[in-house]
Amino acid sequence: MRKRLHYILISCAAALCLPGALLGQLDSKIGFVHFRDALQGTNEAKAEIDTVQQYVDQKNQESGQRFDELNRLREELRTKGRTLNAGALETLQSQILDRETDLKRFQEDTQRDINQRRDAIFRKYGQKLQQVITEYAQANGYDVIFLLDQFQFAYLDPSLILTEPVIAAYNQKHPGSGSAAAPPPG
Repeated sequence: MRKRLHYILISCAAALCLPGALLGQLDSKIGFVHFRDALQGTNEAKAEIDTVQQYVDQKNQESGQRFDELNRLREELRTKGRTLNAGALETLQSQILDRETDLKRFQEDTQRDINQRRDAIFRKYGQKLQQVITEYAQANGYDVIFLLDQFQFAYLDPSLILTEPVIAAYNQKHPGSGSAAAPPPG
């Protein structure tokens, strides 16, 4: 896939270097798609993305609770630290360290889990979207469609951006059930 994209880019760059008269003879039709936006705009993926977002919100709430507990312990150490005996002070400091470690691990594990869930959605629907883009290009006479997520342009004519028509084509081919799959336990 990367080799093919590399070849297309080199071909396009070479075409741009051709003399104006020769370039005028080329009748190429190109378009651009925001792949991530297109995928997130499909009915099928939206439902699962919403489920992941609910999971993210739940985990953010849990993280907030853990952070609040850690801050409560820190405040207790700040206000009572000088009056506690050595054993109680050591216990409180140990609790703070344990909570800090727990919070850090929770955040790292949660972020890894969220990334895995999002990646799974992109793998699951990305191939379908790629097929729809290919079919759309063939049906509408496009020679090449670039993914905007991978390039930066100083200027790009908005009429060349095909994200919305590709979303419509995807939703027509894969209407989706409108309900999200149950989130994996976690």
